[in-house]
Amino acid sequence: MRKRGMFFVALIGISSVQGSAQEVFIEDVATRMETYRQRSACINSIGNTENRITTPLHVALANRDSQAVLDFFSEMKRDDLDHVHVLGRTALHGAYHYDMEDVFSLLLDEEANPYQLDVHGMMVGHYAAREGKTSYLATLLMYGKDGSVHRGDQVCARGRTAVHYAAQEGQEAALDLLLQGGASSCVRDGEGKLPIDLIEEQLEAEQNTTKRYAYERCLQLLEQAEKLKKEQKEKE
Repeated sequence: MRKRGMFFVALIGISSVQGSAQEVFIEDVATRMETYRQRSACINSIGNTENRITTPLHVALANRDSQAVLDFFSEMKRDDLDHVHVLGRTALHGAYHYDMEDVFSLLLDEEANPYQLDVHGMMVGHYAAREGKTSYLATLLMYGKDGSVHRGDQVCARGRTAVHYAAQEGQEAALDLLLQGGASSCVRDGEGKLPIDLIEEQLEAEQNTTKRYAYERCLQLLEQAEKLKKEQKEKE
């Protein structure tokens, strides 16, 4: 619930990873920012402060408080952007998971690291591909650490690329975007599987007609990518 003219703040008390939530309505952004600082200090005091459980920025992101996030940027050092909290998530992970696309783009503008693995061994791009969030993928494809192009070939802890995840979930639009952006369809994961192998496994098990159609479309995209690659090699 949100009251007119006031900002909803969910304060999460953490014991280990889980906890309870209290609801507070705070109108002034400066007051909200101080609340986030105090909450962060409180949470960190019960954990290992050398491996920070959270930061004021993460707390602001959890509250989807764009204005506070922007104000925190003005007082942060570059390295602060890549601090991780208890789930191994950076601010970039937080902006993605809380669906704050404007903040996501701003973090990349400020050179936040898109290749950080979270506690599940996943980068932001892996989640976006798996969930079919093409707007986030398109943004990632325009950025890269140290000016390099983020093509989507970076692997998760299981050795899978964003192409693997898009293929396995039948995310046709995401897969097409990645392939058009130059991502490889020939990377083998930790089990030696190509993205096309994952699609074939899903087709063997999937009974839903709509889902099967999505996998078949993804299969065609990968076959077209492979054909184009062979044609290019023959011309060289």
